[in-house]
Amino acid sequence: MLEVNNDYGSKKSALLGAIERLERLDGGARKKLGKIAHSLETGSFTMAVLGQFKRGKSTLVNAILGESLLPTAVLPLTSVITVITHSDKPEVTVVYQNKEALLIGKNELADYVTEKGNPKNIKKVERVEVNLPSDFLSRGITLVDTPGIGSVYHHNTDIAYQFLPDVDAALFVISADPPISDAECRFLEESAKYASKFFFVLNKTDYLEAAEVRELLDFSKNIILQKTGNAYADAPIVPMSAKRALEARIEGNAAGLERSGLLNLEREVERFVVSEKGAFVLRSSRSKIMAVAKELMNHRLVEKSALVISQKELEARTERFEAELKGILSHKDYSADMIDIEQKKILGVIDADLSELKLRAVPGLVEKITEYANALPDSGNGEFAAAVDDYRQEAVLHVLEHWRNDEDDRISGLFSEKMRKYSAAVDSTIDKIEKLASDLFEVKIENVRTEESLTLESMFYFKLSRVDEISTLSGLTLSRLELLLPHHLFRKKLISGISEEVAKDLERNSGRMRYDFLERMQKSALDFKWALDEKIDAAIAGIRDANGRALKIKVAGSNKANKRASELEQEIAELGHILEAVDRL
Repeated sequence: MLEVNNDYGSKKSALLGAIERLERLDGGARKKLGKIAHSLETGSFTMAVLGQFKRGKSTLVNAILGESLLPTAVLPLTSVITVITHSDKPEVTVVYQNKEALLIGKNELADYVTEKGNPKNIKKVERVEVNLPSDFLSRGITLVDTPGIGSVYHHNTDIAYQFLPDVDAALFVISADPPISDAECRFLEESAKYASKFFFVLNKTDYLEAAEVRELLDFSKNIILQKTGNAYADAPIVPMSAKRALEARIEGNAAGLERSGLLNLEREVERFVVSEKGAFVLRSSRSKIMAVAKELMNHRLVEKSALVISQKELEARTERFEAELKGILSHKDYSADMIDIEQKKILGVIDADLSELKLRAVPGLVEKITEYANALPDSGNGEFAAAVDDYRQEAVLHVLEHWRNDEDDRISGLFSEKMRKYSAAVDSTIDKIEKLASDLFEVKIENVRTEESLTLESMFYFKLSRVDEISTLSGLTLSRLELLLPHHLFRKKLISGISEEVAKDLERNSGRMRYDFLERMQKSALDFKWALDEKIDAAIAGIRDANGRALKIKVAGSNKANKRASELEQEIAELGHILEAVDRL
């Protein structure tokens, strides 16, 4: 439990008092404020496991808990938020988007939280809640497993981003292969807007030499500092193997658990819980209370601004707003045709990169696969062909996956760069609309600027074998007659065909990857065009709604308008007092 000193206790009481005052002012904020109050009263906080797909996040959670609770696999897997809290009684509950709940067994988790069991969340699950007895969770920690960002399942990235406002602390997982990416850095920057404490885990270091681990730690630290400034200069980066940690914890292997690095991570968390948690809970709760209070203040200032002028004047200004708005919208400075042209330029970049991939990758792959084939012991022709083919597919897949991950980052950045000028033009249009509104109605509406990026939503998979052309033993184009050749002749023929097979693999998948990029880019561009128009529509709607509310009150009569104006004055003053009091803490 959290040790409470007098300073912590007094600040905690003051913040809980501020929450009560805000709840009396606006019942609509009760749910949001209730979460903050619960965190203050229990000293608990939410620690989310964040990061890119295939970094080993679910395996890390399992290692911390000491059991294979969450499903794991080499493919992007987690698709639903899983919230894990301490309890003496183990229990798993599926909470649906319609708020209905279903108790399930632990062995049924995969049916609700994975892409295979619940593709694109067709079962409409909001989250899965797991209660477990756990020493780690008993410290007041709620552990959350989130979907990985950056996979082909774009909706998983969306879910991860949408959960960020509920994050207090983060276990941000990166790994040795590949190193930290641009997509991860962008996600880290967004995460930092909400999480007040970070622990970085460099996973999958068990196959690296000590010097390689040190080099990778330095590289990751430098990248994090370059991308996010010095905010995380003191944040620990713990090298470890989540897989080895889980095995050791299940087996009760104390030495193996120490070597895995997990105990170092737990010591860092324990140090934070003992020495920093109180200040952290206060800081996190304070910032969330301030955000709610400011939001409520903005709502009331907008309404008050529209109430202070007469109905006739408000109607006249509204009419003038609509007239001048037409002029602004008639000069929107972006062109759908130009966006299409930018897409074609990017496709040219992809074509050049694919050509370079095929030229560069074939010689190295052929050499690697040939060495493997020559080193194989004598065996039956079918067994030999299957072993070489399996190795070929694995080697080619490794090259293709790395290239595609790098190309995703490159093309996503290039697409955002090309589109940014059109987005800036729309933001300029919104600025003009907001200035017009400010001048006419004395209402200021904040514009939330967004950066459009390449969507990653696709069901892409690599195609490496053609089992319909041959026996099921191999993806190589060998006839059944060739399988009957003497072994030395068969080996020679198969090895001589490796170069052709690798070239075909790359050619086949190059066409598929090109089409995948093109399809995603076209969808993203279409979404982008809609998003730009929606940003303008949202800005206009906010102004119109504020005017509409004021007109409705004025139509009801001056008594109601005066009464509401008086209420708003009192509420604004009360919110000001609350903000001042919380700001001093």
